[in-house]
Amino acid sequence: MRFGLFDMKVQSYHTMRMIILLLSLSLVLLAIQWIGICWVTDRSVHQLSKKPNEPAREVDFNFKYFIRFSPWPCYTPQQSKIESDAFFGIINISAVERNTTANKSTLQVGTLTVNFRNSKLNNDSAKIKNGRLHCLEKNPFIFHPIKRKPEFAWSVQSNVQSIRSDGPSGLPLRCDWVIGTRMAHWRRIPIQTVYGDPSALPKTIFVMVEHLQNFHDHLLPCFDSKDRFVLIIGDGDLTTPRQMDRRYSFKPPAGVFYPTGPTKHSFKYSTWLSWLDDSRVVHLFVEHLDEKNHSKVSPIPTGLNPQEFPRNIMHLTVDEILEKFPSHPLRTRSLKIRFINRVRSGHSQWELRRLTKKACDTVWKHLCVSSNVPGGAFFTEIAKYSFVICAHGGGLDPNPMAWSALMVGSIPIIQRFAGEEIYNGLPVIIVDDLPNANLTHQNLVAWRDDFAPMLSGWRRKQVLEHLMTDYWWDKIVSKLSSTRDDMQDTRRSRP
Repeated sequence: MRFGLFDMKVQSYHTMRMIILLLSLSLVLLAIQWIGICWVTDRSVHQLSKKPNEPAREVDFNFKYFIRFSPWPCYTPQQSKIESDAFFGIINISAVERNTTANKSTLQVGTLTVNFRNSKLNNDSAKIKNGRLHCLEKNPFIFHPIKRKPEFAWSVQSNVQSIRSDGPSGLPLRCDWVIGTRMAHWRRIPIQTVYGDPSALPKTIFVMVEHLQNFHDHLLPCFDSKDRFVLIIGDGDLTTPRQMDRRYSFKPPAGVFYPTGPTKHSFKYSTWLSWLDDSRVVHLFVEHLDEKNHSKVSPIPTGLNPQEFPRNIMHLTVDEILEKFPSHPLRTRSLKIRFINRVRSGHSQWELRRLTKKACDTVWKHLCVSSNVPGGAFFTEIAKYSFVICAHGGGLDPNPMAWSALMVGSIPIIQRFAGEEIYNGLPVIIVDDLPNANLTHQNLVAWRDDFAPMLSGWRRKQVLEHLMTDYWWDKIVSKLSSTRDDMQDTRRSRP
C-alpha cells in the first residue's frame, strides 16, 4: 500500500508537470500566433493602402485560431495600433481585396469583412500626417476651428472679410483653411490667426494677400510632396504676383514672422515662380491679378464688400435680385455714363479715378454725369443710366462697382488689366486707357444695342449667376480632382 501510494504521488507529480508544460507551451504558441497575425494583417492592409488601384491578390496564410481584437489592441512592429469592434476569424485565408469608401478601407477575407479606419492602418499616411502636425506646431500661425455660420455665407460673391471677428466670411468661408482676414490686418485679432483643422489635409486654402510669403515660408513646407490643394489669394488691395498698387513698397522678409504693414509687402516674385512649378499647388485663383501667362493661374473677382453693403444685399439670390432690381430696358434709360467712384486724395494710386472724373467733367461732359449720389440711393441712381464707369481704386479689379452695375442691369466700362477674364461673357466694355478712352455718342449707341439682349429675360439671369459665390466656388472645385467623389466631398463643405 505504501509503495502504491508513492507511485500515485509520483504519477500525479509528473502529470502536473506535464500540464504546466503544455499550458506554458500553449501560451507561447498563442503569443507567437498573435504577433504573427498582427504582422500579417498590418502588412496586407499597408500594401493595399500604398497601392489603392491594385486588383485583388492571392495570399496563402493558414492560421487556425479565432482571435478577438477588441477590447485588446494589437500593436504592429511599427507600433501602429490596430483596433476593431468585431471578431476577427482567421481560418485558411485565401484572398484579400480592397473596397474603398469615402473614409474607410475594407479588408475582405472570404466571407468575413472587417472595417478599419484609414488613419489607424495606413502607416505611410499616419507618418505623413504626424509629420505635418509636428511641422504646424512649430510654425508661428495659430489655428482656430472654422465656425461656418450661415449668416456670413454670402450668396453674392465676396472675398472681403471685413465685418466678422471670429472667423471667415463669403467665399473664404467655404475653404478648408483660411489664412488671415481683414480683422487680423487691422489687428483687431492676432495677426497670426488661421482658421481650419490642422489635423486634416486641406484641399482648398484661402490666403489673405499680405500673408503670401508667410504661407510659403512657414506652412507650405509642412505639406508632403504627394499632397494636392488649390490656392485662393485675395482679401486685400495688393496685386499678385508683381504688386502694382502704388501704396505698397517691397520690404525684404526679416525675422521668424513678418506681417506686412499699411505701406509694405514682403511677397517675392521668386516665390510665385516656385508655386507655378510646385505639383502640390494644383491651381491658383488670384484677386487683383497683374500677370497672366500660365495655365495654372485664373483670376477671381473681389465681388462686393460687406462693410459697404447691407447684409440683405449680400444674401440676395438670383431670383431675389431680379425681384428687387427689375430690368428696365436700356433704350428707356439715359444714354449717358454715370461716374460714381469715390475720389480720394493724397496718393497716386487714386490718380486713375481723379483723371477719369476730370474727363467726365470736361471731354465727355455731354455724355457723362459725375454729381454726388444722395444717401441710400446708390442702386436707384446707377439703374437710371445705360453705362457706369468703374475706375479701379485699390488694386486692379474695378469691384465692387462693376458687380453693382451688373446687378441693376447697367453696362460697366472698365480699363483693361491682366484679370479681365473675370468679365468674359458679361455685358462689359473693356477699354485700353480709361481716362483717354474714345467715348462717343456713336460708340455708346452701338454698345447699348449689342448688349441690350444680355440684360433682359433669361440671359440677364445668366449674367446674375456669374455674380454668385456658387459660380466661382464651382470653378475652384473643378480644379481639385477629376474624380466625382472628391468633388462631391468638397462641395459638401458649403455652409
